[in-house]
Amino acid sequence: MATVISLTVSGLALAPAAHAAPAAAADYCTGYSLVASYPVKTSGGTSYGTAYLYWKESSGFNCAVAVKNSAGGAGTKNYMSVSLTACKETRPKSTCEESDDVYSSSKDGDNYAHYAGWVQVHTGSNHCVKLDSVIWKTGTVAQFHSGAFHCG
Repeated sequence: MATVISLTVSGLALAPAAHAAPAAAADYCTGYSLVASYPVKTSGGTSYGTAYLYWKESSGFNCAVAVKNSAGGAGTKNYMSVSLTACKETRPKSTCEESDDVYSSSKDGDNYAHYAGWVQVHTGSNHCVKLDSVIWKTGTVAQFHSGAFHCG
């Protein structure tokens, strides 16, 4: 019995703080399947991190998170964001017209040391989603912006 209590207490002590670096990107959108990952790059091509897009077919929800790397200042708080928008489009397109759904977009942006998100939107099984991410470091911005894609 003492061993179980000790393990439980240890598990609580090791729980990550909000926006601490996780063990793996999959720790963000638990229960979702990874669709793809995209580099968040400066205009000069330097990657400051990665934007991850996940999908849960059973619910029709997309989930996203942006994670800084060492070039992006991982461990140092600076502005970063990730956002998802549910699109009216049902086929990939370079633009995205936001869905009329009340919960058609979700954004998380602030000064974070490791990651922004997770955010999620419902697109159902046939609408597209738009993914955007920004990471600032000492006056330089890195970005990823998609059009309408991942159309169920």
